[in-house]
Amino acid sequence: MKYFKRIFMVPFSSGRRYAYAQASQSISSLSTPTLFAFMGIPGSGKSTAAKELAKKLCIPVYCELEEDQYPPDILPVSVSQDTYGNFVTFNNFRKLRIPYLVTMANSKMGNNSSGIIDSYYDKLAYDILIQGGMKFITQPKCNEYQNIIAVAELDRKTLPNVDVLIFLTVSLSILKTFRTKRNRYSEPHISVFSEQELFLEVAKNWARKEGKHFINIEQKNSNPKETIDNIIAELKHRRIISDNSQRQIQTRSMITMHDQCKKIFNIHSMYTKLASNIGLNSEDADIIEMNIKQYTQAQYASLWIKLYLKEDKNQVEVALMKRIITDFKLIRKYATLLEQSFTIDFKHRPPTTEILPQEDQFLIQAIKMIILKESISQGIISTILNRYCSGLIDDVFMAMWLAAISKYGISKDNMNEMTLAMSSSGKTFDYRNKPELEYRKIIRRYPTGGLSEKIALIMPSLISCFSTEYPIASNFLVAKTLSYTGGTWDKLNAIPGFRFPKQGSEAVAIMRKCGVAMSVTNEGFNPLDSKLYQLRGVTGTTVSLPLIITSIASKLLALPADFLLLDVRYGDGAFATTIEDAIHLGGSIMEIISRNYPCDYSLTEMKQPNGSAIGNHLEVIEAICLMKNDDFAGLWSKSAFEEQKGLVIDMFSRMMNKLYPNISESTWQEQTKEKFSDGSVLKAFSHIMISHGVDGKVCERLIDTPFSILPKDVVSVSIPIYDSGRLSYIDQKSLGHYMNFNLNTGLNQYVQKNEINGYGIILHKRLGDTTEFAEPVCTVYLDSNYAKNYNIQDQLVKALSSCFTCQ
Repeated sequence: MKYFKRIFMVPFSSGRRYAYAQASQSISSLSTPTLFAFMGIPGSGKSTAAKELAKKLCIPVYCELEEDQYPPDILPVSVSQDTYGNFVTFNNFRKLRIPYLVTMANSKMGNNSSGIIDSYYDKLAYDILIQGGMKFITQPKCNEYQNIIAVAELDRKTLPNVDVLIFLTVSLSILKTFRTKRNRYSEPHISVFSEQELFLEVAKNWARKEGKHFINIEQKNSNPKETIDNIIAELKHRRIISDNSQRQIQTRSMITMHDQCKKIFNIHSMYTKLASNIGLNSEDADIIEMNIKQYTQAQYASLWIKLYLKEDKNQVEVALMKRIITDFKLIRKYATLLEQSFTIDFKHRPPTTEILPQEDQFLIQAIKMIILKESISQGIISTILNRYCSGLIDDVFMAMWLAAISKYGISKDNMNEMTLAMSSSGKTFDYRNKPELEYRKIIRRYPTGGLSEKIALIMPSLISCFSTEYPIASNFLVAKTLSYTGGTWDKLNAIPGFRFPKQGSEAVAIMRKCGVAMSVTNEGFNPLDSKLYQLRGVTGTTVSLPLIITSIASKLLALPADFLLLDVRYGDGAFATTIEDAIHLGGSIMEIISRNYPCDYSLTEMKQPNGSAIGNHLEVIEAICLMKNDDFAGLWSKSAFEEQKGLVIDMFSRMMNKLYPNISESTWQEQTKEKFSDGSVLKAFSHIMISHGVDGKVCERLIDTPFSILPKDVVSVSIPIYDSGRLSYIDQKSLGHYMNFNLNTGLNQYVQKNEINGYGIILHKRLGDTTEFAEPVCTVYLDSNYAKNYNIQDQLVKALSSCFTCQ
């Protein structure tokens, strides 16, 4: 070990050593401490690529010595085999790298630092050897083979994992070029090249099982610059690094992921990993171990079945499944019966005598049929949902069933049955052709979900304006917060005194007053969706097109309209991430609704939040300021104002054109703009608030000084961006999750309250805006408990600043 300590301090320019790569400016920054390793057959260019990548990232690198640089006690492979035999040669082979792999891993854990090692042979040697590989080191028939295998197996179990494994693939001609340049003649080119496919498969399988990033770079030529450019592009694509041309090396330690994010988001981030087919790791297991009581059985049930349905489970995942069914009896009961239904002997499960009554056995079959991708028999879904709504089926089963649907989907017939069962769980409230409403036409716009979506706070006022001139009205349906998105239900509840009317006579009375009754699901109106909606929000089953379709369609069937416009959101801030998913979502809902009343949909992209505010209180404030046309001395983005206002105008004009086709959409747009300009929209907002229980003086104060909605002891914290350039990406999901689950803006019956209440975030930058290093990118508003805890302050700043990326 003295030798390794000695060369540890040799500068980078002295050769292939462990040192800090020198560069005046780094072009990229790591968002978290990251350990990289290269893999490939001998002579594939790993060391050259490792050094160049280290220069780009300004992080330490260790490159294995060339044979002519070996210390006296280590002979070249071919000489060592003849002199000492295969076992000593193999140990010398290990000795060149293992100390540095361990040192770098310890440095990452202790100092939050990153590093690169040019070869990951030692961690993967066992899997290669048992398949007859690494013939350049040893042969399966040699006398020492079993000892070599034993050492390699120990290395596999004990050596640290890297975060990113980069495999360099070469053609035979390029391999010859590389090895000739470096005088590597000890192993024949063709013999080494023949093992490339085996090395590649082993590396790929390891990364998949351990949930680590795997990057395969096919080298088209011997130019290392092109190789590095391809690696950098892939690292940026995966958001492992972000662009940075100005930052100095010493500021890199400021960029760390928020530890509290990991603690609070753990089960939600696990759901996300599994949905992306990324394996869980020891950090996930440790966090669960520390917070086992933080979550409900339903959440653990969803996690268990997601793991159960995952192929190629790693050791961490198997152990986590065991822990869940050991600690939770009800989960163990369903898990046992499900496994038995597939005649699987699950060895990692303690024995149980729990059984379901004979009449309940169909529950397990309902999950099994989904897993087998078979249609569930007619009537079973309705029975399950009706019993769940009545409290006869527990959340644990329902979470498992929803998780199975989320992964495999359900047939169209099953989806239709589910929609109708949910819709009929309460009463249908049809306000069309009502003499009490003077036969007004009922119109409605309904969104599919997105971050910072304030149309539902603004459009009702526009409808109210025109209801005095045209015979229209709206029982305007809004929903609660779901996952990382905000719910208008919760936003309106942030207004003191606001009360949602009950469906029926109360809603009619309010529509007669102001033309709009804000509507929500309750015990009489689709109570089943109300229960499922909250459960989905905490069990990782929100991003499921069948469940989104059934939830939205069931509500809209139970509350018909003369015309419905679906606002289908897609992109980073929406549940439908692609335009193809959005078209499928909008078309499927429209197909169901159009059988009952006229419906259409529009597509709204969400590359970034539509507005500047995220969070219930501040979104209400921004909506009021927009209707006042008051940007609060530049606090609110004018471009965001115009974007939101444009969406409201376009959608309202489209609805009115459907009711009155003789008046063009452009004419409606002009009339609508006038309502904003002359103050009619803001006046109508006040009328709606008072009609829904808000005291007149409170409403007046709210409009005159919108920030009065916030408590007096609120504190604001500026969040800097540790990057510079043009803002290129906003992690909308992480921002929304942080507000909803860390700062209590998205609580429901399943979510425990944290010690700090948040009231929202104001974004100061939009995509494409220029940012300077350490410039405030947003401001978060919290209660005074924040100022009493330095650790939380530090965690919050790091968590939110990491949500923004520049180019």
